[in-house]
Order: sequence, then C-alpha cells, then structure tokens
Amino acid sequence: MVSTTGATRPREPVRGGRVAAVDGLRGLALLLVVVFHLFGHGRVSGGVDVFLVLSGYFATSTLLRRAEDGTLRLTVHYARSLARLLPAALVVLGAVTVALLVAPRAGRSAGLREVGAAATSWENWELVRGALAYGAAGPAASPCSTSGRCRCWASSSPCGPSWC
Repeated sequence: MVSTTGATRPREPVRGGRVAAVDGLRGLALLLVVVFHLFGHGRVSGGVDVFLVLSGYFATSTLLRRAEDGTLRLTVHYARSLARLLPAALVVLGAVTVALLVAPRAGRSAGLREVGAAATSWENWELVRGALAYGAAGPAASPCSTSGRCRCWASSSPCGPSWC
C-alpha cells in the first residue's frame, strides 16, 4: 500500500480474505504429504505438521478477532466447532472400527482401544501407553497414529479435545 507521502508500509491482509502466503503454505504441506506418500518409504513428511500449524493459526486468529470485536462466546465457538468436526470424526472412527472388526485378529484389541481413546480425546496417552513411536509406519502401525488411518491424535491433549 502506498501512502500520500510516498512511503510504503506492509500490506495488511483483508479481513476475511485470502492470504497468499497461507495458500502457499497449504500447497507446500500438500506437496510434502503427496511426495512422502509416494517416495517416503514410511517416513513422516512434516506436511501434516504444517497443516496443524495452519489450523492453530486460523483458530487463534479467529478467537483473537472475535475477542477484539467483543463477539467472542466460547460456548458458542466450541459448539459450532464440535458440530462441524464431530460428524466427520464419527464417520472415520466408525469406518476404522468396522475395518478392525473384519480384519485378522492380530492387533484388533489394541486398535479398538485406540479408536475408543481417539473418540474420547485421549489418543496421545493411549499411544504413549502402548509405546508406539510418533512416526511409526508400516503394517504394524496403529490405525490411529500419525501414520495410521484416522489421525485423531491431533485432537488429543492433556487438557482434552482441541476442537478449534
């Protein structure tokens, strides 16, 4: 933006508009996930971490904007987030449960325990209890771990779910 004095100042993002740098980060994260799924041989790409950082950025900026406007109502905010996220989470957890029930018995009870832990936002603690590595991959990986299928560990924290 150019002022009438000729000095320039940083361009401020339009409220509610898109920020090109954030779109670039989304693209980078997507590229990391795709490349490592194709060529990573079971290693963790970091792409999911970029998505989690972006989610934190959006959640925090939304909360701060509403607090500044005087429109922040935490119960309404979390109820809206829960209503948006819960249906998809339940579908994924249901699908993983069905897959575990029709799969061979090996690992079934641990998998079902992890689905229950994911549904109650204690997945991180279940993975710690089971001594599963963060980047575990391969056929022995947990269905709910970072390399697993439902990835509900992201909503688990010592304080409960992070439904932002």
